[in-house]
Amino acid sequence: MSIFKNRCTEHSAELEPYSGSIPQDLSGIYVKNGPGEFEVGNSALDHWFDGSAFLHAFSFKNNTLHYRSQFLKTKHYLEGHTHTRLAYPLFATVPKFKWWEYIREVITGRKPGNNSAISTQSIAGRYFALTESTGMTEFDLDTLETIQHFEFDDDLNNEGKTTTAHPVYDKNTKEFINVDAVPGPTCWHNYYRIDNKTLKRRIIGKVGSRFPSYTHSFGLTPSYIIHTEYPLVVHPVSLILRFGFISYIKAFRWKPEFNTKISLINRSTGAIDHEFTVEPCFSFHHVNAREEDGSIVFDICEWPSNKIINDLYLDNLRRSDGRPIEEESLLTRYTLNLNDNTTSKKVISNKYIEVPTYNQDYTFGNYKYCYGLSYDRADFDNSIIKINIENGSYLEWSEEDYYAGEPLFIARASGLAEDDGYILTVVAHCEIDESFLLCLNAVDFSEVFRAKIPGYVLPSVHGTFYSQ
Repeated sequence: MSIFKNRCTEHSAELEPYSGSIPQDLSGIYVKNGPGEFEVGNSALDHWFDGSAFLHAFSFKNNTLHYRSQFLKTKHYLEGHTHTRLAYPLFATVPKFKWWEYIREVITGRKPGNNSAISTQSIAGRYFALTESTGMTEFDLDTLETIQHFEFDDDLNNEGKTTTAHPVYDKNTKEFINVDAVPGPTCWHNYYRIDNKTLKRRIIGKVGSRFPSYTHSFGLTPSYIIHTEYPLVVHPVSLILRFGFISYIKAFRWKPEFNTKISLINRSTGAIDHEFTVEPCFSFHHVNAREEDGSIVFDICEWPSNKIINDLYLDNLRRSDGRPIEEESLLTRYTLNLNDNTTSKKVISNKYIEVPTYNQDYTFGNYKYCYGLSYDRADFDNSIIKINIENGSYLEWSEEDYYAGEPLFIARASGLAEDDGYILTVVAHCEIDESFLLCLNAVDFSEVFRAKIPGYVLPSVHGTFYSQ
């Protein structure tokens, strides 16, 4: 599809809504992260997740809106633009090395090019762009200028090979939780806490596996880390050698006979208190989780297999015939009974949903609404959806010939109801190279305003709103 063009352009501009007006109580900076180009020199990149990291920032202050966009100056970007070549392995694309260079890679290993193109996070008052390699890219929130490549200075940093771009914040303990995968004869997923004042890490606990699973996110409650091992697995040797002959994701294999294993790691002791096995499935994104009457209840956007990863290769996305994504992701609830170690599963809605968002004030609690990306015509994801978790009903916004991106829910400071807030999303029209920022009332999806963005915005991945 032509919405996946080759490159974004950098801009800085004041935006004036051409429909509606900016709410007085919307104050802060909305930052979106994702691919900005799909070529490096003469090399075409293979996958949506491989595009060079590009930030978009929408700054709201006193009913005004300023837009800024800029490439992150990662090692991957600098090497590519200095020497016009792909020098670092990406999620699904590898450099075209000579045979002796492959041997060198196997012997010496290589740090990734920190193409931090998935998400952003504020930790200890600093701002970072993240991907699934262990380093982060620090940037200035106001200018989007790249400050530095950041690595944690501890023993875990020397061992971990991959992490997630979705650290989970616990506002009660004022710490982030994340995980590093450490390959070996037994591969360990090491979960750790990051102090939100000092940026120091401490190990909480770990889960061992002979064939580690691809982990994009995980669940969290006040007492437990929910580690989900889907049957998309890799041999540890392949994980170590992934910077040579094959890309990271191509080292993984779908093994449904392994089923899906769920481990509950006690956040106080680090021990695995409970383990469960459920039918094979796959998920990128956990949504919310809570403890309730001797059970753990958690929601995920569940795929029946890992086929979605292959569907997101650019050659497939640029097809002109039919929908390039063949399977459906459904909002699904798992209930884990801690007394008898039984499980139950419920599909909350049969409506497709991905990149979920909800009111973060309800984290660890009983929430009612989940928002996400969906579709209402037979091509690529194009609509925004709001699902009522209690009864499965939904609202949907779409506009003919336009493609909405990941939505983000922002609660109103004075709001009393769970859905009293705004939905922000970037919408693109590929045929006329037009993009705009759309704001919806989260209650009924009525339009609050839209503002045209200079240039065309490629489909990004994840966004964050930093209140000010």
